[in-house]
Amino acid sequence: MDASILLAQNIVRSHYDDIPVEVPEAIKKDILDTLGVAIAGSSAPGGREIMELILEWGGKEESTVIMLGHRVPSPYAALVNGTMAHALDFDDAHEKYVLHAGVTVIPAAFAVAERVGQVSGKEFITALSLGIDVICRLGAASIRNPSDLGHMYTSLYGVFGATAAAGKILGLDEQEMVNAFGIAYSQASGNFQCIVDGALTKRMQAGFASSSGVTSALLASKGLTGAKNSFEGLKGLFQVYHRGEYDPQPLTFDLGKNLGVTGLSFKPYPCCRNCHPFIDATLALAEEHNINPDNIDEILVRCGEVARILCEPLLQRQQPRVVVDAQFSIPWVVATALVKRKVTLEDFTPEAILNPSIKRITSKITAEVDPQMDSRGTTSAFVQIRMKDSRAVCSRREDLAKGNPEKPMSFDEICDKFRNCTHYGVKTMSVKKASRVINMIRDLEKVNDVSQIIRLLG
Repeated sequence: MDASILLAQNIVRSHYDDIPVEVPEAIKKDILDTLGVAIAGSSAPGGREIMELILEWGGKEESTVIMLGHRVPSPYAALVNGTMAHALDFDDAHEKYVLHAGVTVIPAAFAVAERVGQVSGKEFITALSLGIDVICRLGAASIRNPSDLGHMYTSLYGVFGATAAAGKILGLDEQEMVNAFGIAYSQASGNFQCIVDGALTKRMQAGFASSSGVTSALLASKGLTGAKNSFEGLKGLFQVYHRGEYDPQPLTFDLGKNLGVTGLSFKPYPCCRNCHPFIDATLALAEEHNINPDNIDEILVRCGEVARILCEPLLQRQQPRVVVDAQFSIPWVVATALVKRKVTLEDFTPEAILNPSIKRITSKITAEVDPQMDSRGTTSAFVQIRMKDSRAVCSRREDLAKGNPEKPMSFDEICDKFRNCTHYGVKTMSVKKASRVINMIRDLEKVNDVSQIIRLLG
């Protein structure tokens, strides 16, 4: 039996009491983190432009767009919110499975919850846990890194996670959920070329997946049919996108028990997750040796094969043309950490990438690729700095970045990140309103209607 059918059965039959005890806390962190980065992302290019087009189209006022002050048809709300949440590359990441999970699933779930109305916190946690489980199981089944194939797993698999969460909230039955997956399969996509070219579609791919998930679930609820063997069929997902090279066991093993949300990492820095161990290493070196950037002679960074795209072409990574280049540049984040002793949202703007002090340091950076530094989907980081005067050399290796489940960010740290993000949106959010959102998510099990949360952000 196709894994999509078994997953559909599990989604429909699962209830809040079936969820492992550690999952609700992880879900709350992911909700707060995703909403925070969407608030900050509302001022980044992409979201407002999409919103302008949606307003030209018109439609039913049913779901809230974060910070932009509009209610629009639910697939459109998921499109804009998903795009804004991914715009700053500040959202969650599953390092092993090489994908972002919440950015597709959470906007879809909020959009449908508003359409349905009176969706409780417990129902919402259940739907999100199942949706994130789907995207993570698909990632676990994939035995090759997405950069090798050119696929972006965030959107390729995110459409199925968004469909699962949306379908659960809509109350689809098993056959409808299978159809919803089949409809989603007809829309599954995502590629790495947008990173190579520094295109805004990098952030839009998450929005596309979230929106398509809502649409797929809604179409299935109306009786439309989709492929029945979406994942493992003769022309299913893993045959078409992976030429049959995948591990089927994670798709259905221990259904209901191993929910992927507990494996997510959260980001203290707004850039590609594979940049983070380099930032941690560089900040530690700068503090330990009190490094003066003007006294640096040369810097060597060494990464795994999976992070090659973050160093090549070297000139583009040293001198970013657009913000997306900087978000995916190891030289840029290393230089920023040395010059500013921190890496924040302010370092990834059109103005910031012109900073001559940082460019002087990036020009001194060379990069080496060592495939042995790879683990699945992530790289270890090696940073070596040689000084001008004494010719002294200092170096550091980092294998795990802050925010990894083994070096986690606490709920309070996610709260601090959320509060900081509220300063970067298209309009100011009051401290009182931010605290209200935080408290509602902290006590999400007690919330009677989750629409209250998303409407506070509109």
